[in-house]
Amino acid sequence: MRYIVRKAVLASTPEVEISAEEYSLLGAARRVLSSALAIEEKYEVLIANFLALETHLLNVAVTNAVRNALTYSEFFEIRSALNVHVVNLLT
Repeated sequence: MRYIVRKAVLASTPEVEISAEEYSLLGAARRVLSSALAIEEKYEVLIANFLALETHLLNVAVTNAVRNALTYSEFFEIRSALNVHVVNLLT
């Protein structure tokens, strides 16, 4: 069997012949890089959810420092929003 490496484009590109061992090593490297990218994307989602939670907590704290009186409905809205942020962070 013939193993070659070339660009995956429509235009004509040069081909480089490689051995079967190099082909398997390149396949393994591609799988490792794909796994690393998946981990990086999940980490980015985790950090974004953490930042959203922290931003909301700071906003609530600053608002409460300036306007100390909270009605039941305001407290319920704050608690519901915080619950949503925590669930987003944990899932």
